[in-house]
Order: sequence, then C-alpha cells, then structure tokens
Amino acid sequence: MGNVLHFRFEIPRSGVGATNAGSPYPALRPAVYNALVLAARRQVGLQLHSNWVTCCLEACPAAHSSCIGTCYVSWLAMTNGSLCHARHGFNRNPSADLPSMSSELSSAQIVRQAKSNLAFALGCLPPERKRDMVTFYAFCRVVDDIADDPARGEEEKETELLHWRKCVLDNTPPGHAVLDEALVLPGKYGFPRAWLAEIIDGVGSDITKLRYETFEELLGYCYKVASVVGLVSIEIFGHEKPETRDYALNLGYALQLTNIMRDVGQDARETGRIYIPQEDLRQFHVLESDLLSGVTSERFVNMMDFQYRRARNYYQAAQKALPPEDRKSMVASQIMAAIYSRILEKLKRERYQVFSKRCRLNSLHKAWILITHMVRAKFGRY
Repeated sequence: MGNVLHFRFEIPRSGVGATNAGSPYPALRPAVYNALVLAARRQVGLQLHSNWVTCCLEACPAAHSSCIGTCYVSWLAMTNGSLCHARHGFNRNPSADLPSMSSELSSAQIVRQAKSNLAFALGCLPPERKRDMVTFYAFCRVVDDIADDPARGEEEKETELLHWRKCVLDNTPPGHAVLDEALVLPGKYGFPRAWLAEIIDGVGSDITKLRYETFEELLGYCYKVASVVGLVSIEIFGHEKPETRDYALNLGYALQLTNIMRDVGQDARETGRIYIPQEDLRQFHVLESDLLSGVTSERFVNMMDFQYRRARNYYQAAQKALPPEDRKSMVASQIMAAIYSRILEKLKRERYQVFSKRCRLNSLHKAWILITHMVRAKFGRY
C-alpha cells in the first residue's frame, strides 16, 4: 500500500460532518479534511485507504505509534477565522481576554481560550514538550494581561509585574497555577531565568511607553517580547546547534515587525500607541495624527513598504541561520514563520489596509500550512 501517514484526530466514525457527541473535539470539516488529504498526496504521494475510517487520517481516538505529535483536529477547527491580536511574540486575541491574573485558570484553559496562532502551531509537538510550551505560552499571556488590564492603574500593574519578576529570579513559587508551573521550565531545559524576567520587562514597558524614537530602540522592545520568547521556545522544542539561537532571534524580530504592521490601526485607535519609529514617520512625512485618525495616503503606503522590506529581511535571515540538523525539531516555529510571512505578503498585496480591516488567514489556509510542514518533517523533506 505504500507509506501511510497517521495523525491523531478525534473525528466521528459515521462521517466527516457528523456530530462527535462523545468527544470534546469538534468534527472535522469536509473542506479541511479534503485539504489535508490533498496536501498529503502532493507532498509525499501517499496512497490512501478506500475505507476512510482507517485511512491516513486516523479516525479513532487511539493514535498509532507513528503519529506526529498529538495534533488534534481542534487546532484546525477552533480558529473559525479569528486570528490573534499578536501584538507580542506570544500572540493575543483581544476578543478572548481572560480574567487577568486569575490563579484559578490552568495553563491549558488559558491556551484554549486564547485561540492564537502559536497555540495552533503547538499541535505538532510531542506530548511533554507540548505541555511545557502550553505552560510557557500561558505565562506570557498572563503577564501580558497584567500589563493590559484596564481595571488597574499604572502603579498597581507595575507592582504586580515586579512581584512576578522577583518570583522568577528567586525561583519562589507564589501559589499561582501558571507561574508555579513556569518556574520549573528553566531548570528542566537549562535556560536562564533572566529570560522570563526579560519578557516581563518587555510587556511592562507597554504600561507607560507609547512611542519609539529609533528602530534600534524598537528592536530592544522586540527582543524582549518576541525574540526571547523564541529563545525559550527552541529550548523546549529541543535543538542541537547553537546557531539555532540566531534563527530564534531573527524570527522573533520578523514576527514582531509583522505584528506591528498589521496592528498599526488597532494600536493607535485603542491605546494611542505607535510602535513604528518616529524617525520613520519623519522620513516618509507621515503624521502621527494620520495614524491616530486612520488616514491612508501614498506616503503611508511608502512607509509601510519600507517596514515590509525590513520584516522580510528578518524572515530570510532566520531561514538562513537555521541549521539542517534542527529543522525537524523546529517544525512548530516554522509553522509560525509560514503563517506570519503569508500575513506579511497579504498586507503588501492589499496595500496595507490596516485601518479598515484585520489581515488574516482563514482556517483552511492554516490547515494547509500545518499539514504541509508536518508531512515534510515526517519524511525528511525539510
């Protein structure tokens, strides 16, 4: 029969569109199922069983030993076209804000409610690494919620973040469900506790800082909220070569610059915050008032083209820095890179309509990206 690729999907035996009453996961949409099969065929020329219940997309809850991680279909179906806010490297969905600082929510609950692109990409990881990435993602989400909590004043938010920072550096569990779990990660994977503290510092700067004068200053912010997130992530993913850290740094910059471009209108409208450097506004003769009021002009488009080239260069630098030995273990980050680089290209193609709509990929497109990268990893096509 040839190679058969097995995935761990919870879908009903009675058909693609049936209701799976006994499972916490939604049924696989016909369009997504067809896309997965087509992607698999194109990537490795798989021969599929005629009986769909036992075909390459395994239709029973018990996964085969050849499964690639624990990729439940919920990661495909849950997004419903609603992408994350993604202002930081760990991505946020403003419509899914959680009760800030709640110690009652587990890491898994936070990730399920967030519906982010990072959570989507984590579906391809082995179970233990996935659990630890869920913990790390939840840590990032909660500290970001502290910084963005509208119910608290600046001083109160800064005090709370300082408390978290001290707990991280002193390795003192405070009895918070998420932070207690996150404190285990540095010792388990051998990365500095200071990295978690830098993430806290990065999100904390959003409490009072609304402008960035130079690109170098902006890069310092991007390093803390995105590149450090990447450095922690590759340790949890598992890597062999030190050069992979350069990959993480550059990809973090690329993702964050893409986020900034996509959210220019939302950040200016909702928070009065402008991340695009002031020196760039002056260079292209774009006024702050244009961004705050949502004015699209030829000058604005030229400035965004400039931002596009910067971000694209970082994507290219990241791919160039990734050693072949670590490509397979970086499949989750490669999925993120593929999603956000496509968002970047779509922004350019649509001439940066960031004041009138949110640039997003639909669920089918993301499903295609996921299956393509997983198949490549499985069969050594990276």
